[in-house]
Amino acid sequence: MCKRMACPSVVAPVCGSDSSTYSNECELEKAQCNLQRRIKVMRKGPCGTKRKRMLDES
Repeated sequence: MCKRMACPSVVAPVCGSDSSTYSNECELEKAQCNLQRRIKVMRKGPCGTKRKRMLDES
């Protein structure tokens, strides 16, 4: 059972190992508990496709 977690409203996006973007690490941890599966922070910032990143960098 997940403990009731109130996450701060701070927007600091992280990309999870499930390829989902979470508004902050707390939201990722909450999803991990609710889904009953391990989700790691892959990087800070939103998830994106390689194509999108390539377009952003050019």
